[in-house]
Amino acid sequence: MAGSTDARKTKDSAGNRDKVFGSRLRQRRMFLGYSQQVLGESVGMTFQQIQKYEHGTNKISASRLVDFSRVLGVPVSYFYAGLGDIGEKTPKALMVSDVAQTPLEDDPILKKESTQLLKYYYEIKDEQLRKSVQKLVRQMSEQGEKIAKVTKASKAKK
Repeated sequence: MAGSTDARKTKDSAGNRDKVFGSRLRQRRMFLGYSQQVLGESVGMTFQQIQKYEHGTNKISASRLVDFSRVLGVPVSYFYAGLGDIGEKTPKALMVSDVAQTPLEDDPILKKESTQLLKYYYEIKDEQLRKSVQKLVRQMSEQGEKIAKVTKASKAKK
C-alpha cells in the first residue's frame, strides 16, 4: 500500500513541475511575441504539442528544454524559476530556491496582462519615456494604495 502512495506523490509532484515549466514556456513565448505555431515550427513540432506543454498536460523532456531555451534565448535554468524543490532527493546545491513559493496561479508576473505590459514597455525605445512610464505607474499604484486605506478606514468607522 505504501508503494502506491509513493507513486502517487511522485506523479503529483511531477505534474506540478510540468505546469511550472509550461507556464514559463508560455510566459517567454508571449514576451517575445511568438505564436504557438511559430515556436512549434522552430523546434519541429505542432502548435498543439506546444499547447499541451504550456498547460502541463505533456511532460517536457530535458532535450526539449534545451531546444526551447535555445529558441527563446534563455538558459535552461529559466524554466526552473518558481520551483522551491525539484525533488526530495535533490542535492540542496541544485535547488532553485529553498524558500517556500507562492502558488503558480497567484504569481502576477505569469498573467497574460503582465507579460504584455512588460513587452510593450520594452518596445518603447526612448529611455526617458520608459522612465516616465515607470514613474507614472508607480504614482498610480501609490495613489491606489492611499485610496484603499481611506476606503478601509471609512468602512471601519461605520
